Amino acid sequence: MNAARFKKRLLLTVASGCLLVLLLELASFVYLSVADGKLYSPEHLSARREAVILANDATHRTAAAHDPLPQRPECIQANEVIHPYFGFANDLSRLSVKPMDGFDFGFYSSESVVNRRSDDTLIVCITGGSFAGNIVSFGLETLRERLSAIPAFDGRRLLFVNLTQGGFKQPQQLMAISYLMVLGAEFDLIINVDGFNEVALPPSENLPMGVFPSFPRSWHWRSQTAASFEDLNLSPMFDDVARLRLQRVDAATWFGEAPQRYSVSASLLWTILDERMDHALAAKERALSGSNRGAGRYAQTGPHSEFTSMDQLFEHLASVWSQSSLQLFQLCQANHIAYFHFLQPNQYVPHSKPMGQEERATAILREGGYRPCVLQGYPVLRRRGQRLVEHGVPFTDLTLVFQDVHDPVYVDTCCHVGEFGSRIATEAIAAVLQDHFR
Repeated sequence: MNAARFKKRLLLTVASGCLLVLLLELASFVYLSVADGKLYSPEHLSARREAVILANDATHRTAAAHDPLPQRPECIQANEVIHPYFGFANDLSRLSVKPMDGFDFGFYSSESVVNRRSDDTLIVCITGGSFAGNIVSFGLETLRERLSAIPAFDGRRLLFVNLTQGGFKQPQQLMAISYLMVLGAEFDLIINVDGFNEVALPPSENLPMGVFPSFPRSWHWRSQTAASFEDLNLSPMFDDVARLRLQRVDAATWFGEAPQRYSVSASLLWTILDERMDHALAAKERALSGSNRGAGRYAQTGPHSEFTSMDQLFEHLASVWSQSSLQLFQLCQANHIAYFHFLQPNQYVPHSKPMGQEERATAILREGGYRPCVLQGYPVLRRRGQRLVEHGVPFTDLTLVFQDVHDPVYVDTCCHVGEFGSRIATEAIAAVLQDHFR
């Protein structure tokens, strides 16, 4: 009788345990599906784990941890160097790439950036940040075709000068063009596509480090050699970053092995752990980026700036943006250059683009990131843009250029679009130019 009762209790315990596991798996499936906005997929989680392992390669990060200077932020390219007039440029001698005419002046321009006007040539300059750079990468042929169709330009050879640079924000475009014009550069047409960097980068990169908002992005890191090197012994902090990255790799590797990779609950546990490690890592890297005790020096911080509210901050940023454009317009007027200013689109502008689940998963952060800057900064930019029009500046708001585009265009949670989106934006720019010159 005792043996039978024991067996009954054992079976009941095993059945209860299996039911509990089943309910846990079902609850985890529902949670992950709701959180990701699509049905849970083991393949999707496997790809995420592989991405974590790739991004946190232990060998590379551990070696970088013993660099005597703070690790270069991912937003800064290895070939970027300080420039005395417009913040930073590209030292392309560091790269094994085919030389271009614009290399000597720090720009990825296939044409020389210093040219003289002639009756048979139309010199077109494109400037702005990385979004404008995609216009150069994917839209030049469209611009060439549309501009060639304008009767006033018939028979003229189109020469495109690329003065775009990832991370540029006003007044860097104004400074770069002014500098090159002093050196003898001449232009017939200048296209400026910007806006996002101007409101997104200062609050997220400059102000947290006590850096003047109009200074170039990540200026505290770029100018760190202005501080005494005895202040830069940061090995323990680098070790913390390397250890966290190694822990993320170990966790992603372990949860990707059998049998745990077949469990939805284990996948949920991994996503929670990885998110916590990611947040801890981001906090450590922010502390590392701002840990230089010499960062309070003027060479790194610039003028003291203090804002009583976020509204005041974004009014200031939009004012610098619009004043830079107005000064660039007046510079162009004085030199008989046609100037066109475009406010670039962004996925966080409300009702600016219909999005499916796939694009939303790629392009939208539910909170944090650059989203708050766009939500608060873009309305001010758009209002200031209308003031530019009142001053005679040919300004066009492109924030709704994807309003009727249902196919995916955004490729990250920042601001970037791929080839398809770049071509749509280029068509809109070309239409404005054609209307103007007609």
